Amino acid sequence: MRVWLCEKKDQADKLAPLLGKPRPARGYIDTADGRVTWAIGHLLQQAQPEQYDTAWGQWQFDVLPMLPQRWQLLPDPNKQQQLDAVLACLKAASEVVIATDCGQEGEAIARELLDYAGYRGAVRRLWYSALDEASLRKALAGLREDAASRPLYWAAQARARADWLIGMNLSRAYTLRARASGAKEVRSVGRVQTPTLALVVRRDREIESFVPRTYYSLEAEATTATGERVTLRYAPPEASRLWERPAAEALAQQLAGATGPLQVEQAEKTQAPPKLLNLTRLSTVLGRKYGWKSDYTLEIAQRLYEKELTTYPRTACTLLPNEQEGDVPAVLDALTTVPALARHVAALVIHTPLLRKSVFNTAKMAEADHEHHAIIPTAASPQGVDMSDDERAAYLIIAQHYLAALMPDYRYAETRLSLEAAGVTLSAVGRVPLDQGWRHVFGAADPDAEDGPSEDVAGELPAIAAGTRMTLGQPAIKAHKTTPPKRYTDAELLADMESVAKYATDPAIKARLKETSGIGTPATRAAIIKTLRERGYIADQGKHIVSTPLGRELVDTLPAPLTDPATTAVWEERLDELRQGKLPESARDEFVARIAENITKLIERVRAEASAVSAARPPTEAQLRYARTIAEALQRPLPPEATASYSALQAYITAHQDAFAALPPTPAQLAFAEKIAAERGIELPAEARTQRAACGAWLDLHAPKPQGRASSGKAKGRAGKGARRATKGRA
Repeated sequence: MRVWLCEKKDQADKLAPLLGKPRPARGYIDTADGRVTWAIGHLLQQAQPEQYDTAWGQWQFDVLPMLPQRWQLLPDPNKQQQLDAVLACLKAASEVVIATDCGQEGEAIARELLDYAGYRGAVRRLWYSALDEASLRKALAGLREDAASRPLYWAAQARARADWLIGMNLSRAYTLRARASGAKEVRSVGRVQTPTLALVVRRDREIESFVPRTYYSLEAEATTATGERVTLRYAPPEASRLWERPAAEALAQQLAGATGPLQVEQAEKTQAPPKLLNLTRLSTVLGRKYGWKSDYTLEIAQRLYEKELTTYPRTACTLLPNEQEGDVPAVLDALTTVPALARHVAALVIHTPLLRKSVFNTAKMAEADHEHHAIIPTAASPQGVDMSDDERAAYLIIAQHYLAALMPDYRYAETRLSLEAAGVTLSAVGRVPLDQGWRHVFGAADPDAEDGPSEDVAGELPAIAAGTRMTLGQPAIKAHKTTPPKRYTDAELLADMESVAKYATDPAIKARLKETSGIGTPATRAAIIKTLRERGYIADQGKHIVSTPLGRELVDTLPAPLTDPATTAVWEERLDELRQGKLPESARDEFVARIAENITKLIERVRAEASAVSAARPPTEAQLRYARTIAEALQRPLPPEATASYSALQAYITAHQDAFAALPPTPAQLAFAEKIAAERGIELPAEARTQRAACGAWLDLHAPKPQGRASSGKAKGRAGKGARRATKGRA
């Protein structure tokens, strides 16, 4: 029997009718071409440390590092019913077609189920970019062989295992180190999470340490002999800026009245439309326009994909394969039903869509090894589809970019005037639109919210002939201030995660990393930012992200390799090579083994740091009182170093607390216990009469809270608390 394994039920519901005569059942759908079943995301999950070894459940250096010898995936208890249904289908299968989302995560969801079920039969892959009927039928006509997508699973396994090793081991190690200094919060460390946090901390500190500097530019009116005028500027690049006002004043005096011939350059120029959208660009555009968080953008994009209106959202690609050229008429036909776009579609149909190589390029996609093309509308009409306002807004942005990519370039006339006078060149730039081209589709106000030009640009400049003699008036001195870097927004942090090579300090690493190398994946980056928020390492400040004191303290504690985004990008590059099938399956285990080796070395370092921190930390008042009680009761004096060192005092307590707990209760403690027992009509256990710890534990359970300031009450309370601490110490 052929089994089609989907990622979610809605995928199964879309696929089953295309396979003929769907007959729904519990957990699957029978069709003329086999049985369609589905997961609910991951039905299996990584085993927790204590599920490998009960001792690993303790947060102690003694159990670190935790290095599983055989990796385990265990059922998600909340999804057991559907897991049973899938396993029953796989047991009866002679062939499985993986029909989960077409990416690394989708591949892992399916293949981890095949491994868990012990399935060894034939496997094929349904590879699609959208869930509309046309896309699915095209994919059904070209099922891929097993080997084509199996490397995605190897990469997913390597990523998950490396993340487990780093997260589980180093979170515990650095939490224990923090506790050695008296901190209580858990310190969460992650392979991608931590360098992402470091980006935010670095940016915040650059802003806080920034000292603005004043620099100057000059602006002067140049006049012809016949009275024609134009304003020219002297604003040199940063390396040649005028940083001192006296220098600017001297230059202004030098230029006043200077003359020279006007140089005129005129050209008609074009600007291509913005790139199509990948997930990062979509998050950037929607973040700027509406202030959306990156995880919310992904949620909206996923909904549009599941409603068959747009293509697969978790993509890093901004290109389309050449085969998509044939789909343009059908997509445009769907967009005619969108009122805001109908007239642009009509104009495009009349003038014939442009099929640019910068948009449709299968070869370039293959060169970059992109699994999915850019996010675009499908041929399914949005008319009548139930969409929220935010879904409509995101759909419109995606559709606008698709239309713009098919429209003519924006054309404008540019005039550049320059005048060399007294050895200095002043200039002006003017631009006049000739044809709005693709800009029509966005409206005049906001073509794509891209950064504007870096130079001052005017509109139309006066028509003065080249070579005309010009005379400068008295220049005005304009003061400017340098500005600090901008704080991160979700969208800008996503962009830096994607293009992190610029932060590499090692020239060899910088040269090795490609422009597109990054940390995380399109599917995980938004979730990483969300996790940093939830763990209190970053916080929102308006539309911006700022690091918290806890986040900064963590980054300061960690060694450079864990916080350096470029180091993580090198790891990602290795995972990409595995995903692309450039490396054998054994490379997965080699990658994980290297991570484990590095962790083992690092934990020894953290253990030593924690010991040193603990030794230098003074004891707490409560700890010192308890130790003195032990010393007095056992007649074993505290060593001199114990009164100044938390770890030395704790070592004394650990060495003597069992003997202290075994002492008989004090007369006051026993008398108080007997009084309580008599008042309540309950029996005082024999061990409570003979052991201080047992008596203290019994009092903790039965005695009322001490009230007032009576010395006897305080003494009795201390006796109970001391015994309780002794009992806890043994546990």
